[in-house]
Amino acid sequence: FKMQFNEELVAIQTSQSGGRIRLDFASGLTVSTGKVLLNLPQLPLLKVLDNSEGLFDAAGVPPALQVPTPMDGVKLYVHYTNAWWRNILNLTSGSFGLDMHNATTKPLTQLPDLSGRYHDGHTRCSSSPQAACRGFLEATYTYANAARFFLTHEPNNEPPYTRLQYSQPTGKFALDLVHDVLVGYHKTALDKVRGYNATRFVSELRPDFALLSYWGPQTRGYGGAIHSTRIGPLLKESELAPLAMAPFSSKIPVFIANEAFGALRGSDGVLGGHHGWAECSLVMAENILAEKFNVPPPSWINVSIYDEYVRFHYDKAERTRRGGWSQG
Repeated sequence: FKMQFNEELVAIQTSQSGGRIRLDFASGLTVSTGKVLLNLPQLPLLKVLDNSEGLFDAAGVPPALQVPTPMDGVKLYVHYTNAWWRNILNLTSGSFGLDMHNATTKPLTQLPDLSGRYHDGHTRCSSSPQAACRGFLEATYTYANAARFFLTHEPNNEPPYTRLQYSQPTGKFALDLVHDVLVGYHKTALDKVRGYNATRFVSELRPDFALLSYWGPQTRGYGGAIHSTRIGPLLKESELAPLAMAPFSSKIPVFIANEAFGALRGSDGVLGGHHGWAECSLVMAENILAEKFNVPPPSWINVSIYDEYVRFHYDKAERTRRGGWSQG
């Protein structure tokens, strides 16, 4: 067993008659093997496939490798000298705003659609009970259309974040909008605070700055991390992962496990056309190891959980029970 780092795969050589597979790397290194498991993001994978014509039959590139598309993403941490969500509302955990998956398909508007979380921003509180906490609120963590509102507010890709200053015109414009939306999301809770007008008090506050990180085409590495399935006649999104993990002829044991082709669960636990991060890659890899390499399930996963949520099922009755999906 040997691990080789810092090598760029450029081509895969094989033939329809089967036999050994050769991996060609940019450095000149070649590796001959019987089976290949690739964890390549979609765009780098397609680049390799353009130099690997021997993988394809007459139908050409499998549709399962083409129907996903990369998604933009954004995180915004807003800093307040008065962490009002904690000081006034005692909100330290949980989410607010739109569900991040539902927000991705909404039309882009002039106001930001926020999908925030209280527990993902650092705050600091004095040991004195009279002193207020200060710190960051994760105002949004979302994708696609919901993210694109912020595209014009991040001119930098190195470093991969932008500091929005309230003292600067463009920063003030963005932060005023974000603050007003945040107050709107929390108005019901603020109106219930007794003893003073908490809604007016918070409305008059302003963040002094924010940290914005935008994942888009300008970002190094874009084309990995998060994807969605484009709607169309080529295949159903519920069929994507099983088709993508073994996309070539049965005589060509080249398998793919990557987030671009998996299925991610929403906050309601339901699988959908959004996919990303390690979850999707790991589920696909586990199914390839089980089906194509005869590797038994790991002992640390409960058998029923593994069968319901990890293993792909192809029986018609099982897929019907899962709403058409191979996964639970």
